[in-house]
Amino acid sequence: MRDITRRDLFKLAAAGAAVLASGKATGSLALAGTVDFVQGGKDFSPKTGAERQMIPSACWNCVTRDSMVGFIEDGRLVKLEGQPNSIRGKGKICVKGAAGINQLYDPDRVLYPMKRAGKRGEGKWKRISWDEALTEVAGRLKKLRDDGHPEKFMFHYGRMKASSSKIIKSAFLGAYGTKTIGNHTSICEGGKWTSQELTWGKHYDNWDFDNTKYVLNFGSGCLGMHTNHIPVAQRLVSAVTERKVKLFTFDVRLSNTAARSTEWIPIKS
Repeated sequence: MRDITRRDLFKLAAAGAAVLASGKATGSLALAGTVDFVQGGKDFSPKTGAERQMIPSACWNCVTRDSMVGFIEDGRLVKLEGQPNSIRGKGKICVKGAAGINQLYDPDRVLYPMKRAGKRGEGKWKRISWDEALTEVAGRLKKLRDDGHPEKFMFHYGRMKASSSKIIKSAFLGAYGTKTIGNHTSICEGGKWTSQELTWGKHYDNWDFDNTKYVLNFGSGCLGMHTNHIPVAQRLVSAVTERKVKLFTFDVRLSNTAARSTEWIPIKS
């Protein structure tokens, strides 16, 4: 294999540019067409150059629920991107959202009810049917209530649609007789919800950076680790860089957000 000279490299680059400009790119060169995605939500197969099927969706990897689109090729989800028409995400998702494909096709993903087949901690499980699972759960719930202790039942859930959680909390748990309920928010942003409700009567996360001139930030890592990271970070960055909004961060540490603020006010711990 001969060495490629600098002159050869420039010739190759010029030839490639000419092919793309002529509109005759095929195969892997058709990837140049992915630029259309920014404007029209399109993506193309690097193997065939054919346009992939696009399905709109939303990300469930955090509470932000960023709008996204999934691209399907040969019946399989192959790519996730931000929804270009979203007024919140504005076509962007974080790496956690883009990695959602790994969750869908994770070989350890639980797709059906599993029952412990050994002692706790042994890691032994067996598959059971949905009918078996419902019968066993219902039997244990009935025994608790018949014994007069429905409050001993705790319902804990992860990320659930608002309509589903309301039905469970108000209808099912209310009828059963327990208020013992928790989810990931209990140890995640429950404190923030409580403070917002005590401060202005409602939990609300949708800041009007477009009409803001001065931002006081108390301890929030909104440019790097906020729960609404994508919509919050990009709006704040645009406000600071394009409209020269002043950002003052009060924090005990020099976080990424503090480092990019107009001024960092360190607090002695």
